[in-house]
Amino acid sequence: MKSSLTYQDIEAAFHASRRRLLCVDDNSYFLTGVCHFLATCGHEATKATTDREALDLIQADPTHYDAVLAADP
Repeated sequence: MKSSLTYQDIEAAFHASRRRLLCVDDNSYFLTGVCHFLATCGHEATKATTDREALDLIQADPTHYDAVLAADP
């Protein structure tokens, strides 16, 4: 059975659903690139370069972020 969704449908849905994302990585160059990409997709991307910084941002407003993206566990 062939799906009725096209690539354009999926891309439009991704861009239409604005998310508030917290991106965490100690590599600032990588982090900047990821956040720039997410912003061009219409998302609000906040950078944190340390675990402590990420926790402080989350504790300051626990309901602000829709997801946390961490490149390195």
